[in-house]
Amino acid sequence: MSAPEVVGVLPCPCTRANRGAADLLEAQLFAYGVGSSVAIVDVHGLQLACLLQGGHRNHTVTAVKWSPDCHSRDLKSHSSHLRLASGDSDGGVVVWSASGAIVSRLEDHVNVREHIRGGAVGRTSGPLAAAAGAAAAAVTLGGGGSDASAHGGSGAGSIAGLAWVLSSPTALAILVSPGTLLLWDTRGECAGVQCRLRVP
Repeated sequence: MSAPEVVGVLPCPCTRANRGAADLLEAQLFAYGVGSSVAIVDVHGLQLACLLQGGHRNHTVTAVKWSPDCHSRDLKSHSSHLRLASGDSDGGVVVWSASGAIVSRLEDHVNVREHIRGGAVGRTSGPLAAAAGAAAAAVTLGGGGSDASAHGGSGAGSIAGLAWVLSSPTALAILVSPGTLLLWDTRGECAGVQCRLRVP
C-alpha cells in the first residue's frame, strides 16, 4: 500500500483543542477552527479566503457549521450572504457573516452554563420546539461539524456540536457538553432559546 499523496497544506494551523471543528460548503469553502478563530479556505487553491476573529474572546473553537441556506459560494463579490455558526469551549456560539461581521451571539440571549445547571428554563413550546427531536439526532449522529459526542468535549459548557434546523433557516441546534441540547432561534421574531433537552 502506497503512502497517501499530500496535495496541499492548510494555510492556518489548527490545534488538538479545536477537536476537528470543521465544515465543508459544497466542496468549495472549507471552514475550520484555528485556536479561537475560524479560517475559511477556498478548497480549489487552498488559499485563505478570510479569518473570522474576535467572536470567541480567546476561547477555543470546538464546532463549526455552515448555514444550509447559502447559495452563491463567491466570497469575492457577495460574502455577506454566507453564514456559518461556531461554538467554543466556554459555551459561546457565534453566527457569522463570511464578511467577518457577527450576525448574532448566543450569550446575548442566554447564559449557557445556567441552562446546563437547570437554573434557567427555556421555552418548551413554539414553532421550533417540534423540530427538537430531529435536531438532537442530527447533532449527535455527526451533523455537528466535529467528532465530539454528547458527553465529550473539554468540560461542562463546551460546545460539542452544531446543526442548522432545515425547517427554519434561522434555527440552530446546539449540543452542549455534557448532554444538553439547546434550540436557538438566531434571528426570528422569537429570537432566543426555544427549548432545552437532556440528551442521554
